[in-house]
Parts: sequence; structure tokens; C-alpha cells
Amino acid sequence: MLTSIGGLYTELSGSTNIALEGYISIGAFLVIALTKITGSLTIGIILTLLLIGIISFTHSYSTIKLQANPIITGLAVNMAIFGIIPTLSFKLFKTKGVLLLERTELINTTSIIAIALLCPIFSAVFIKYTRYGLRIRARGINKKVLTYSNINNDFYRVSSMIISAIFAATAGIFLALQLRSFTPNMSSGRGWISLVIIFLGRKNPIGIFIGSVIFSIAQMLSNMIQNRGIPGDIVLAIPYIITL
Repeated sequence: MLTSIGGLYTELSGSTNIALEGYISIGAFLVIALTKITGSLTIGIILTLLLIGIISFTHSYSTIKLQANPIITGLAVNMAIFGIIPTLSFKLFKTKGVLLLERTELINTTSIIAIALLCPIFSAVFIKYTRYGLRIRARGINKKVLTYSNINNDFYRVSSMIISAIFAATAGIFLALQLRSFTPNMSSGRGWISLVIIFLGRKNPIGIFIGSVIFSIAQMLSNMIQNRGIPGDIVLAIPYIITL
């Protein structure tokens, strides 16, 4: 849900952030790695979000200022992230596999659920009633509107890309902290599904919430029938089929 809400900001501004999958993974990896290195969960989270901000700014700059193809740059970010993670993991921890976090003071499930529930409500109000929200929507409808009003067009494109990356990375952080570990490819297509949910929810925060609930129920059903003799590939495909 967090990833879809983040991606919504980019979609409303008239762009698409294809790199959500990569940002989920790098967020999950960095929070575990930096927490292990610094010994502080708080510092680990702060540093992770700062690094994601830098990465996403570079991504958005290459896409907008250099007028690069957003699909190509998004795929490039995904490929780069999935190549960098095992390299850093091996350099820092001598493993390309699972990274475990030996800590107890982690974010509890109740906090994650509360944030997930409040996020679409906050975003619905923010997008509909704030100056920033109105301007990214105006830009998405007609990109010349802001230009005619002497408003910096690129600011809203760049900032919406950064927001979407931070939301996706936060989803990765929550995922890693719930499992108390990072595993390769732990995003498992969630970034791509998030893009589908944005359109399933008709680019509306509440619609995205409903779409995310549908996907979560499908995921739960697939987990329930895993041991019923149904081929594993079919079981794993159930959430994605129902979402589509």
C-alpha cells in the first residue's frame, strides 16, 4: 500500500516511476545493513531514507533535466540496485544471502498497520486540499498549466519522484523489520503490483487502499492453500491473478 500511495504522486504529476521495485529492495537492504553497522535502528532508518533521497534525486534528474526516457531510466535503476545489493552485501558482511538483524527493539506490527491505514487518508486530504497536491494534479492534466502560471514545473516532477521512492523504500524498511532480516529479491514483484494497484484504484488514495486490501486477501488465501497439494507456481500466482 505504501508503495502504491507513493507511486500515485508520480502518476498524478504526469510521470511513472518504474523503479519502485528496486526502491523497495534497496530500502530493505540498507535499513538492515546500516542498523548492523551503526548499532542503532533509528540512525539506520534515517540514513536509509537520506540515501534513498539522494538516489531518487539522481534518478529524477537524469529523467527530467536530461530528458531521458523514464521507462529506460527506471529499468536502469532497478537493474543497478539488484546488482549493487549483493556486491555491497559481500563487501560488508561476506555474504550475498540472508542478512539477519539481532535486535529486539523493532517496530511492532500494530505501528505498521496504523501507518498503513492513516497513509491513504492523509494522502487523500493532502492531494485534494493542499497547494502542492493541487499543483501536481494540475501538472498531470496539462503540463503547460504551471508554466503559464510561472511556477517551476520541474520541481513538482522531481519532488513527486523523490516522494514515491521514499514511500517505496519505507515499505521495504517495514518488510525487513517485520522479518528481522534481508533476503535477496524480497520485494518479490511488489513494486510492479503497486503500479497495477494505482490503476486498479483509479489513481485515488482510497481506491488504492481497497485494491491493496484485495491483494492482501489474495496473498492470505494463497498462503492458506499452500499445503493442499496445489502446484507451488499456481499458488504463488494467485495474488497476482486476482489483482489483475
